[in-house]
Amino acid sequence: MKKVLFFVLMFFTSHFYGQTMEEYFNRGYSKFNLQDYKGAIEEYTKAIMIDPNYSNIYYNRGICKRNLQDYEGAIEDYTLAIELNNNYSKAYNNRGYAKTELEDYTSAIEDFNIAIEIDPKYIDSYNNRALAKYLLNDTDGACLDWNKAAQLGNKHAEETIKNFCK
Repeated sequence: MKKVLFFVLMFFTSHFYGQTMEEYFNRGYSKFNLQDYKGAIEEYTKAIMIDPNYSNIYYNRGICKRNLQDYEGAIEDYTLAIELNNNYSKAYNNRGYAKTELEDYTSAIEDFNIAIEIDPKYIDSYNNRALAKYLLNDTDGACLDWNKAAQLGNKHAEETIKNFCK
């Protein structure tokens, strides 16, 4: 009887409490889509506790932190994602964006440069680098990046060029 009770208890415990990294990740993603960023962070953190070597978890948690205006926390998560996958152009871009929000424009430009080096057609990195350059009073450099973004098909960049570039 004790053996049967033990196996029943083990079955229910593992069935209800033995969540996988993927389950936590998917729940985090669902909460993110519902704009429950704090809930998503909790789920992503649980996924990390199971598998700390999956770069997308840190990246997604970083997006949640950025959306909550926790830019330092976002930078930490994007950095962890990059450490696990140094070709993660989106993580470099988003880390640069968070640095821009903290007015660390020079360091942000370095991240955008790497993102563009990895993916030369990544329009967001050109737009974001242009903004950082503009905020550093490098209008010529900003206009070059907005022109590149426009060449790649970004309509917003075309409007920006009309307003800021001569």
